[in-house]
Amino acid sequence: MSSTQERKLAEYQATYDSICDNFESCENAIAQIRKRFDVQNLKKDFENQYLYSLREISALTNQYISRISAISDTHKILLSNEGRSFTEQFKQMVSESIPPMNLPSEYEDAIKQVAMYREEIKTKIDNQFAPFVSHIESLSLDIDEEVILEWYQSKYHELEERLDATNELAQLGISAEIIDHELYSLHAQMANSLNYFKEYSRIHTETASQYKQLSVAFEHMEANYKMLQPLYRTAKKQRTVFTGRHIMDSMCTFFSQRIKDLDVTIESTANFDNYEFFTYESVIYSVFINIINNALYWLIPSTRRVIRMDYQQDTNEIVVMNSGERIDDKIIQDIFTLFFTRKHNGRGIGLYLARQSLKSIGMDIYATNATEYNRLNGACFIIKLNSISL
Repeated sequence: MSSTQERKLAEYQATYDSICDNFESCENAIAQIRKRFDVQNLKKDFENQYLYSLREISALTNQYISRISAISDTHKILLSNEGRSFTEQFKQMVSESIPPMNLPSEYEDAIKQVAMYREEIKTKIDNQFAPFVSHIESLSLDIDEEVILEWYQSKYHELEERLDATNELAQLGISAEIIDHELYSLHAQMANSLNYFKEYSRIHTETASQYKQLSVAFEHMEANYKMLQPLYRTAKKQRTVFTGRHIMDSMCTFFSQRIKDLDVTIESTANFDNYEFFTYESVIYSVFINIINNALYWLIPSTRRVIRMDYQQDTNEIVVMNSGERIDDKIIQDIFTLFFTRKHNGRGIGLYLARQSLKSIGMDIYATNATEYNRLNGACFIIKLNSISL
């Protein structure tokens, strides 16, 4: 090959290499363009999918919100209807019990009566609405089904135990009713026999002292029996107004013999004497009988035997304290548990029934060793009153 041909070949080779380089650059550019085109499509698909997902999530959420709103509206209507019924009930109570008024004293009595009815209706409203609203307020989306199931199972077992305890108490109640019926029959027979014995002792004077002892014992038993009448269920149908002094006198009468035998001083403050209850007399009587009965038992070892009743106006609480044995802080809550007792041959139902009875009328009872209440350094019980009592 001549030098001229070699030179031409070199030129052609250089041109060819340049063209190949240009082709490669073009292919690279085309590949880049193709890649960019695919990314744009994918990006668009991603954006469309993202927006669609947002719409689906929002739509489903709005469905549940709409369902909750519908439920809420339904309950609002029900609550409004219930609220109107309470209002009408209050109006009826006032219209039926308050006559036309002219004198200032009549208006004062009417104002007091309206306040009583208002608090009574408010208590009913709380009892009706509070459990439902509290349940709704306690709901949470962060719920563990296993925890809920365990909680309901524990509540179920707790209710079973309470049902068993209630059945036992019901049996005791039935027994008491049967005994009361028998006592009622025996009371009439004993009264007739005493009348006969009275005439007999006038003729046979040597039996006069025996008749007198028997008559006094019978009168004491008869007085106690009559005092138990407010404890029956029929007495819980109507609220009545009675004072602390009335309770004080009743307790002194009911426990007169034991108070005398044990040389117990039972006293009350002016605040307690003047306090007016407006509630079920049967419940309050049974609670005080339980407390005083326990106090008399635990005062036996004491040299100074005092029972005191007081009313704390600032906290709206009744305080019943004694100078007997203090309640150990370790068991101060347990004493209200059914069948818990520290007495020899005790049954452990008195304080349990006292608390349950008070709770049924919106009150409560607890024991305390706090010095601001327990000024006699013995057992001290606090009855938390509701606002219906005046």
